[in-house]
Amino acid sequence: DIGIGVIGYSQPSPFSFLKSGGIGISYLNSGKIKRTDINGSELGAFSVSYLNLNVAGNTNLASDLNVGIGLKILYGVIDSFYGLGLASDLGLQV
Repeated sequence: DIGIGVIGYSQPSPFSFLKSGGIGISYLNSGKIKRTDINGSELGAFSVSYLNLNVAGNTNLASDLNVGIGLKILYGVIDSFYGLGLASDLGLQV
C-alpha cells in the first residue's frame, strides 16, 4: 500500500537576472503499518507520510560560471509525531 509520487515543472525564465526556474512536489505515504508491542501483540496501526515542496532557479554569474539554488519546505508525519523543516541546495558549474 505504499504510494509515492513526484511532479515538477521548469522552463526558461522571462526575467533577465534568472536563466531558468522550476517548481516541484514529491510525496510518500506508507499506507497502514501494523503496530505491535515488544511481545508481538497487535496494538492497531499507524502510517508514515512525507511531503517536499521546492522551487529552484539558476543564473550565469560570469560567462563560464553558473549558479543554481533550490529552496524546500519539508513535512513529515510518523504516527502522531510530525516535523516541519526548511532546506536549501546550492550548486556551481564551471
